[in-house]
Amino acid sequence: MATLLDLSTETLCLIFRDLCLHCQGEYALPYNPTPHKHLPEQQPDAPSWYGTTRQDLFSLCLVSRRIRDIAQDILYHEFVLDWGSAWRSENYCWDRRLTSFMRTVSQRRDLADRVRSVSLSWSLLDPIDDNEARDTLKAVASARDIHLRWLWKQRSQTTSGGERYKRFLSFFLDNPKHYDDGPRSTTDCNLTIYAPRRSWISVELFSLLMSLLPNLEHLRHVGLEKRCLWPMMGISPASLDALGVESLPLKSLDLDCQDLTLLRLAENLETLSLHTSIIHDDAPSLPNLKTLRVTDVRLRKNSLEHLLSCCTGALQTFVYEAREPIDLDIQDVIALVEGGDYPGSNHFQPSDAVECLRSHRKSLRTLHLDLRRRTYDDIGTEPICSLEDFTVLESLFLCSMDIYNERLDPRTDSYALVDRLPKSIESLYLAAHSQGHKVRLGRGLLGLSNILEYRREKLPNLQRVWCDDGERFEEALVRYRMAEVGVEFGYEKWRPISEGRYPDMFSPPGPITDEDL
Repeated sequence: MATLLDLSTETLCLIFRDLCLHCQGEYALPYNPTPHKHLPEQQPDAPSWYGTTRQDLFSLCLVSRRIRDIAQDILYHEFVLDWGSAWRSENYCWDRRLTSFMRTVSQRRDLADRVRSVSLSWSLLDPIDDNEARDTLKAVASARDIHLRWLWKQRSQTTSGGERYKRFLSFFLDNPKHYDDGPRSTTDCNLTIYAPRRSWISVELFSLLMSLLPNLEHLRHVGLEKRCLWPMMGISPASLDALGVESLPLKSLDLDCQDLTLLRLAENLETLSLHTSIIHDDAPSLPNLKTLRVTDVRLRKNSLEHLLSCCTGALQTFVYEAREPIDLDIQDVIALVEGGDYPGSNHFQPSDAVECLRSHRKSLRTLHLDLRRRTYDDIGTEPICSLEDFTVLESLFLCSMDIYNERLDPRTDSYALVDRLPKSIESLYLAAHSQGHKVRLGRGLLGLSNILEYRREKLPNLQRVWCDDGERFEEALVRYRMAEVGVEFGYEKWRPISEGRYPDMFSPPGPITDEDL
């Protein structure tokens, strides 16, 4: 009777690929979920939806050398154990996952060459104590003939950092007793006091990992949740420079920290996702960027202008999701009564976004502008201006409040929507902010159906209109009218506007530089 070992390599590859969710097409690379869908979250007490199948591949590596080599080819073409919301799982064993991966790819260059995607978060870094970090750094450096001790010694002599940082570079690898100034893992210490030391260890592991992967295309470097201080601290340019990393072959980068080092090294970046953070005045230009996603932030108009000014090429996709304003206190209420600024007034207006994107009007194909949490109500919101000159725009997400607010004459409701759409539009997604907005939006949809019936040439490509599943229209008239003019009409679940930033998250600090240490 034939056994697993008797099967051909080609057959084993086909079988083992069924254990890889990416190879099965369960998700796309880079990590970029449909921006207007509400994705289910990983429950902490449930098995990791991603890690379970990876464990099967890990187990296969123990069967025999031949099986190990085949399984590792599939196992290590990506390292994204915390993919999506999988990092929330408390039943998955994160211990030694990252260090094992680093040791493997340092010893097998063929596997290192295959790695295209890496995702790093607190879940992977937290279990690594000082001894494991030290052993991993030394083992990986030895496998790749990197003289890490000498490099660190040189850096300790040239850094402008503080004495603790110089002591770390001088003694951590070989003389740990000379650097025993605190607990050995974040679970045993006050994070605020010992965060710098943990940050330095994390940065050195990350930098060494980057030097091992010559063909890395997708990097997700996010903190996630409240214990996120050291992954978010950014990368020291000196640590990468010492390892000879002068550029990174990244095509997509997902960040929730203000890390300009990675942006400067990723010269051919095509997709950039920023969460809870933005890039500031000294950010590099991004001439090849095609997709920019900015989520869970609040930007003024000048900040948005600066961010988009870095996109010096032809931007094709822009996704923006606003974070809610600070909670109202008594001073806010008094200011409202006295006619002062309303909560959220410092955020850019919908029309500001259109104006800032106007330089990309001939290339932008997708615009996802979710401003539901920009302010508590439509007070002070200016109706968005027309997008008619965005000649290739195909997919558009807007909030009803961005069109139907107190500044718009209700007598124009019927055609206010259609007058703002470009001729090229194919898919339209509309989120209702409240019951009042939904009523006015319903009038606009009926007006849209009238235009499609009698002047179809105005919007010849429109194929589908989707509205918020949380605010369904009671009458069937809208669906009937859309069907009559050949437009698909339905509902989608989008992230509730009550959802805010990650719970109890620290304020994102800036990147580590030698001067900050």
